Amino acid sequence: MQGIDEQSAKDFLDRNKSIYNLYKDGNTMEQIGEKFGVSKQRVHQIIRRCKIGEGHYYDAHRIETDKKEQDPANFDSWLKDKGVKTIKRNF
Repeated sequence: MQGIDEQSAKDFLDRNKSIYNLYKDGNTMEQIGEKFGVSKQRVHQIIRRCKIGEGHYYDAHRIETDKKEQDPANFDSWLKDKGVKTIKRNF
């Protein structure tokens, strides 16, 4: 991983898995943010990436990029199937 040492990456990965699991267990983003000292928006970002990466935060970018390149016409419906909310684009 670029820009972060291996131990820090592992610590963040463990934290992100915990955040995702707490969310799946019914905790609110606000509750999770307070527990980990991060904003509700950051919790949202972590959960989104974990949904895309099927629980694997760091795999999400690669998976999302590959899917977008392979099947751009169905990308939004793929995100929806993953439980990721999207915004309507007017362009």
